Amino acid sequence: MRVTRSTTSPADKEAALAFSKWLLDIGDGLTGVPYKQSPDTKIIDIPTQFLIQPGENGLHQLIKFIYDDDILHNPTASNLSERAIVCPKNETADEINELVLASSPGECSTYLSVDSITPHSHSQGDTDLMKDNMQEGRISSIVPAGPAIPIKIRVIRKWQPRLRNSDMYYFFIDKHGDGIQASVHWLDKELFERKITLFSCYLLEKYICDDQPTPPRVNSHIASIRMGTKASLTLIPTPDAFPMYYFNFCPYSDLSLRTGDDQELLTDYLAKLEYTTPGTTKKGREYLRLRLTDISGEHINATLWEEVLPKFDKQAMLAAEQPIIVALTSVCVSTFNDRVQLASTIPTHIYFNPDIEAATAIRNRFYNFYYRNENTVDIFVV
Repeated sequence: MRVTRSTTSPADKEAALAFSKWLLDIGDGLTGVPYKQSPDTKIIDIPTQFLIQPGENGLHQLIKFIYDDDILHNPTASNLSERAIVCPKNETADEINELVLASSPGECSTYLSVDSITPHSHSQGDTDLMKDNMQEGRISSIVPAGPAIPIKIRVIRKWQPRLRNSDMYYFFIDKHGDGIQASVHWLDKELFERKITLFSCYLLEKYICDDQPTPPRVNSHIASIRMGTKASLTLIPTPDAFPMYYFNFCPYSDLSLRTGDDQELLTDYLAKLEYTTPGTTKKGREYLRLRLTDISGEHINATLWEEVLPKFDKQAMLAAEQPIIVALTSVCVSTFNDRVQLASTIPTHIYFNPDIEAATAIRNRFYNFYYRNENTVDIFVV
């Protein structure tokens, strides 16, 4: 905390130091008498020397104390920005502003906007960055019922429940790595199928900031996006700045905390793929079971149900370099015979050897083991 004044007399310096110490003592809880009805509250007596006595000239004395004659007669942006009077009510702030302006020479002008910006560094690069930040929003700043600020996004996922008349869903990511779920009414599905191409980047405008999706959710964002026929999507021709993936991986040790029928958040999981086994339930429902080993050496089964099997790219798996690391998104966690297991949901997507740091770490963990056992053959049954 700094309490400064332009005067430099010893008396003024001593008074400023005393005032500073008093403020710090309040902040540290060292002054005041405990309030009987609330032990955490203290009653503080303000010393007389720190008070501006009530009267017609009270505000004038306060203004003169904060803004001395030299500042009031020669105001600049620099010296005014170093001082402030904090008011509990807007009408008091307006009254003080009028008094300050009346004490300063020259005519008053009101500027409702400016057409240029200048950062402190006076660098053109910083100016361009400031313009970009002012002109586009971030996914992290979106709130329910908030303003639909223009955002630049990459579309990385798409899914639709198999129920009749179900909405279409997308997952967007911005260049900062933040993600959010977006939805389209089923009647507008064909319109947005023509507008949106997976992994392309767009400037999104005129959307609706909606509440969180109904659990279980694909990520923890407090809001979601709804796009209607008025939504605007403008293709961005240079998408290099945007990530290709969005994951929020859960380690094996924490999976047991996510079991249960009331899962609020779906789980992303990253592990080495050991082998796959196809199957069919007694009711004729097809599935593909993945045997996985995570970076700690723990084994787990993940079942991909028939709804997401079209997303399982067999050729990409067979062409992937060994050891194969698989990233699963939006899976649910359950237990069977006291063992944790994973199962796909409609939003689940499957990625082989994704180009991310976490996948590289697991590949390095298993790489030496894989090539130390050259006679071992991985068998994939699909």
